[in-house]
Amino acid sequence: MSADVSGTESGSESGTESGPEPGPEPGPESRPKPGPGPEPGPESGPEPGPRSGLRRGPRQGSERSQLCPEHFEPLCWFCLSERRPVCATCAGFGGRCHRHRIRRAEEHAEELRNKIVDQCERLQLQSAGISKYMAEVLQGKNQKAVVMASAARDLIIQRLSLVRSLCESEEQRLLEQVHGEEERAHQSILTQRAHWVDAVQKLDTLRTNMVDMITHLDDLQLIQREQEIFERAEEAEGILDPQDSEKLSFNEKCAWSPLLTQLWAASVLGSLSAYEGQPARLLLARTPSWECGSLLLHSVSRKPACSTLVGICPRP
Repeated sequence: MSADVSGTESGSESGTESGPEPGPEPGPESRPKPGPGPEPGPESGPEPGPRSGLRRGPRQGSERSQLCPEHFEPLCWFCLSERRPVCATCAGFGGRCHRHRIRRAEEHAEELRNKIVDQCERLQLQSAGISKYMAEVLQGKNQKAVVMASAARDLIIQRLSLVRSLCESEEQRLLEQVHGEEERAHQSILTQRAHWVDAVQKLDTLRTNMVDMITHLDDLQLIQREQEIFERAEEAEGILDPQDSEKLSFNEKCAWSPLLTQLWAASVLGSLSAYEGQPARLLLARTPSWECGSLLLHSVSRKPACSTLVGICPRP
């Protein structure tokens, strides 16, 4: 690439020297003089035919092209070594970028546009994934937490209804734990929803800014803001995809109580034995928690009917 540009620029230099120049002196002193003065540069740029034919830089009909501060020529090339736009003279033989890797500015700008388009597509897919996560996963988690909390309430109330006189305080405590767990799960879901809504807004803002860059910036402005484009792309990559977490689920362990389990088992076994007319000793002896009857004897009541119902008796 550099060899083609060098040949092109050497030809453009020969074409410029053979064409008419505004300076009257043909000597070697006439070459450095037009550099400092701002007047001859812009006027002598478009006059020679061969140079304007060789330079095929971007032309804007309504916008004025930026010029090289050294040679007052359009910045139609891009130096890959110095990462900046240069003119044809800088890229040609004897220029400061003669042996550097260069390419046309319009090609580099087109590559940047393609990168922005790819980044916008990735941002759009990421936004769609987050929106789907909020619409399906978080919504399902919220409904599941409500259903599981309701089922836990029903289970607790059904079990405690058998021994209400003993379990009023335990019922209140467990209901508060279930309510607290439901509030925690619901709050976690709301926090997740707010976080991902903010993430989607950030992604939409970044994508809108990148689309505006493609739409409103010309090639040179796009190249000059290359660093800003990369920073916004890195900012978008910093927003991670949503991951499922156990904190978003309802924890069933909050509804478990050793006291409640033992009382419920003893009450059920006692109720079944009284209903079927079988001795409670046989039923309780078949269970690993036979000792739960002693707890019920000292906690529920001192009436004989209670011991008969629960089946409190010594081991055979």
